[in-house]
Amino acid sequence: MGTSQSVQISDYPGWTPLTTMVAAVTAPDVDARTYKDIKALAGVQIFEPDAHHSAIELRFSGTADADSLVFDLMAARGQGDCFDRVCTITATVGTQQRASATNLFVDTIVISNEKWLKPMGLVSNADDYIARVVLDRCSYKSWALVPTTHTGSVIAEYSGVSG
Repeated sequence: MGTSQSVQISDYPGWTPLTTMVAAVTAPDVDARTYKDIKALAGVQIFEPDAHHSAIELRFSGTADADSLVFDLMAARGQGDCFDRVCTITATVGTQQRASATNLFVDTIVISNEKWLKPMGLVSNADDYIARVVLDRCSYKSWALVPTTHTGSVIAEYSGVSG
């Protein structure tokens, strides 16, 4: 693809982009973690992958090399449930261009505060390739990304894995 062509997110088949995040939010208090409470937080991304996908894969991009992005990944069984933290994802932007010099893939991911039912897969190497997180959904329907720290604009994408 030449540099004169404009690349749109829809040019990446198999990935579903979430709305661009431009501000961090305060992590929800213990009395504010219902589906309704989390959905009401501006800047939080709630997504519900296809039910036929037994696992999900996440990748991220940001605006500048070495920016650090921090998200709480949360899960709920649906709209009548409460969200619980699956893990905290700390991501560092690399230099592989997604669409331009100010739209770069994350190449390093560190998982902390993990409390998930099954082991999580992590592809991360600080090598300017795309870092990804893969996890079994364990039949959870609703997922939320709560951006707690970041600079610039952040795009998160997910893809489903069948099997």
